[in-house]
Amino acid sequence: MSYISFLDLLGTKDLSMQEETAYSDSIKVFGQCISEGLRNSKCKAYAFSDCAYLQAETLIDMLGVLSDLRDLLLQERRFFSAAVTVGTLNADISSDEENRYVCQSFAGADVSRVYVKQSRLKGIGIWLDESVICNKKVLGKKYRSIPNFCIPNIEEPKRLLHFYDLQIDTKEENLKAYFDFAMKSYRRANIKSKRYGRYYISLLINILSAIDFSENAKQPVLEYEKTQGWYISSQLLKSLFDFCHKDEYFIHNAPGYVYIFLYLLNNLYNENSCGAYTQAFLKKIVELHVIDEYIYDLSNVPEGLLSKQAEINLIEDYCNLPENES
Repeated sequence: MSYISFLDLLGTKDLSMQEETAYSDSIKVFGQCISEGLRNSKCKAYAFSDCAYLQAETLIDMLGVLSDLRDLLLQERRFFSAAVTVGTLNADISSDEENRYVCQSFAGADVSRVYVKQSRLKGIGIWLDESVICNKKVLGKKYRSIPNFCIPNIEEPKRLLHFYDLQIDTKEENLKAYFDFAMKSYRRANIKSKRYGRYYISLLINILSAIDFSENAKQPVLEYEKTQGWYISSQLLKSLFDFCHKDEYFIHNAPGYVYIFLYLLNNLYNENSCGAYTQAFLKKIVELHVIDEYIYDLSNVPEGLLSKQAEINLIEDYCNLPENES
């Protein structure tokens, strides 16, 4: 059994119109990062322009290359989207020196399947399909898959595509700088076009997935002191709330931004029963006024964002907030 992937470097489309060498420089960096990512791997890569097909004999080899490549490109301030499935590329490279012709081709249903998945992914992420998710020997040990989502059609922002993503890091303390950079990149991209901005939602969800919302966690997201009451102790959440407090741009101009907060509430209520802890966190989000459209009518929440149990607990806590008690 082998595994294949198709990946696309994001943000290269308009580079040639910005600077004369910007596009070629980006492709050069892309190639260098792929080469570096393959250094300690048996995975094969077939790159062309700002895209590449990969094939590896083991899943751990494939995920290792994609994880390393993601880190390497991040250092160059670049992102990609990818899909992974079981299959073979049936790669063929042919050349005709006399006619100065070189061709690399890929054939079969596996190639079409992984290409279509990647083209549907309108977000920064690595879509692991069902054939990959079921490999528990690899996923859950060195690598972890997480539920994620993107907005496939910007004209219909409440219709989401849910997919399993390869988690960036399980340690929250490693992600603060990454999160801050992602938020700034999100703003720039969204100002340019909301079609570009939406890609960052899945990246932010991936980063925030490292937060342990359990009240019994070693480092709970909320802590209580008599002098100041409940306060946010998670560095990632502090950054998110600071962005929201200081800059209302995202709330009013970035389709899907509010879904990040609904995602957090879903994790909160899936990991805890209702109580002072959950109610305190809900109150802090309500005070941001970012989820007003949804907290007053949960039927507006896009399908799949809140589990049934999370919805029940959220309603219970919201109705018991002091300002909502009758």
